[in-house]
Amino acid sequence: MGQVALDQEVCVIEDKSQDNLLIQSAIGVARSGVVVAAPVIHQNVTIGVIVLARFESLSPEILSFLSSAMNTVGLALHSANQRDALQDKGGKKS
Repeated sequence: MGQVALDQEVCVIEDKSQDNLLIQSAIGVARSGVVVAAPVIHQNVTIGVIVLARFESLSPEILSFLSSAMNTVGLALHSANQRDALQDKGGKKS
């Protein structure tokens, strides 16, 4: 994940054997064939990395959309953090 943050590029890891990529949730366990790590970027600064797992490969269109969406997510997270900081300075929390 650190390399994804540094490179600011989506990383796709595919395991055709599905031996290594286990997904566990409240509803059970499944094997994934693909893990995608995408950097969350705001003003050319990586502020996080989102990791997604899928059972099937991603098309180039989905990867392009994911890359674009991470900039929007970055802006939303930055805005939320700024709002919290302003509320903290004012002594109010809603």
